[in-house]
Amino acid sequence: MLHSFEQSWSFHTISTYSTFDLENILDELYEEMQFEDPASPRYTRLLETSQRIYEHGQHDDSTRSSAFRNHSSADHSPVYAPAPQPQVVVVQDAAQPAQQLNQNLGPAQSAPAGTAAMTVNTRELKNLESEKRKAQQQLEMKKQRCEIEDIKREIDDEDALSSRQNAQTRYTPQSITQIPGTRYAPPTQPTTTAQATVAPTRIDRREPRVDIYWNLGLMQREKPSDAQIREAYRRCTMQHDPDRVSHKTAKERDHSANRMREISQAKAILMDDPERKRAYDDEGVIQEHEFVAWKQRRDRASGVKGGAGFAATTSYVS
Repeated sequence: MLHSFEQSWSFHTISTYSTFDLENILDELYEEMQFEDPASPRYTRLLETSQRIYEHGQHDDSTRSSAFRNHSSADHSPVYAPAPQPQVVVVQDAAQPAQQLNQNLGPAQSAPAGTAAMTVNTRELKNLESEKRKAQQQLEMKKQRCEIEDIKREIDDEDALSSRQNAQTRYTPQSITQIPGTRYAPPTQPTTTAQATVAPTRIDRREPRVDIYWNLGLMQREKPSDAQIREAYRRCTMQHDPDRVSHKTAKERDHSANRMREISQAKAILMDDPERKRAYDDEGVIQEHEFVAWKQRRDRASGVKGGAGFAATTSYVS
């Protein structure tokens, strides 16, 4: 009825409606205005329509009903406003009294009488946020632990595989070498592990080496010059000279004598024999028996009789 009335209302159409219909229309107008925004055009149109109906009821005393008589005085003039909405009141402390809360909020923000005010505790919100962050961190840590376990498992698998491959490569017949001074030769046909174990063989064994640079207190990777080698030789001879250690024990004197022989060996190669030094620098190591043979040849060439090689301290060069 209200929709048809809004489509074609005027003073002439109002008179065509009965008092009962106008009362129903006025009630529907009141209900519609409660849910409309006061600044909207529809609210203005509904307000104007209700005023027209009210004026029509005031002029027509014969058709005035109780609905119009209730609004006849100025105190009961129709004042339309939207329905009150529930307000949210933020409480800093749950134990704070309501009167103190209304004083803090002020008269404009205080909860009206008859309105259910919803309270929100900020401390509970902070606790919930903290628990949420902790749960997310625990979830991330759990994922990272799972990834770490997977990586460790892959590394263990790779190590086991590489160990098996190295074992297979190390114990193949091609890696078996003949020991000098024996009549045994590696078989041409593939042999079993038991046969290879029984045979007098050596598997990937390094020869003892002599680090002549280390004997002089130098590093080969630094590529020392001749002046540096000469200075190192002079310093070592002064430190291990037998005349300077005469007051020490017999064990210390033997150690100094061995060191002097090692120093003389290093000087003989690095300063007196350029070819041997070049070969040593290219290969990085020199075998002890090669140096002994070279020392014997040099002594024979120089006319020294009974020249015998000396036993130099050997070490492995990494």
